[in-house]
Amino acid sequence: MEKQEFRYPFGDKETYKQRYTSAAERSKYPIFDMLSKYLPEKGTALEVASGIGQHMTYFAEKLPKWRFVPTDIDKENLEQLQQRVASIPNIDEPIWLDASQEDWGAVEKKAPFDLIIAINCIHVSPRALHLQLFQKSKNLLNPGGFLFIYAACKVDGQYTSESNKNFDEMLRSTHPEFGLRDVKDMQRLAKENQLECVEVSEMPASNTALLFRKQ
Repeated sequence: MEKQEFRYPFGDKETYKQRYTSAAERSKYPIFDMLSKYLPEKGTALEVASGIGQHMTYFAEKLPKWRFVPTDIDKENLEQLQQRVASIPNIDEPIWLDASQEDWGAVEKKAPFDLIIAINCIHVSPRALHLQLFQKSKNLLNPGGFLFIYAACKVDGQYTSESNKNFDEMLRSTHPEFGLRDVKDMQRLAKENQLECVEVSEMPASNTALLFRKQ
């Protein structure tokens, strides 16, 4: 089979990173507002695809009794992330992770977790990452622990906005396995992996936040 040429969403790598960096700054506030309703005073959190750590550093400031484990697949992100979190006492050293693979290596040695976070990554990753998130949550979360997913999504196969339809088409033209995932599909995967759906909320810029709890 001919190898699929990868093209970064939004045209090039730098534009892609700028778009996601600005999106992270906007979304960290409403995301924390939602999570703070459910999280206990202390715990351990794993973030998949931390980028340069905009969400995690904000959460770590707000939750000083929590320990955070950042990961990313991009080595440039990891270098920036390492510099950014070096002086933050409740954030561990970043770990390289390809979350689409079955073996999560060094991450599994940090388990169990009370929270697994995946923000703005499932629609720009192979479907295998989407599946692994639920399977690993079953295995790596403490009972009562949470899986949090934030992304542009479909609902019952339908787009929630015209902008999401255009976004999905652009992603699929970039890579055949990229694209918006369906809320109902995630709820099904959650049930198969002993996770109950606690909340599904509409978020700014036509995004969706989903929170699942390990039973």
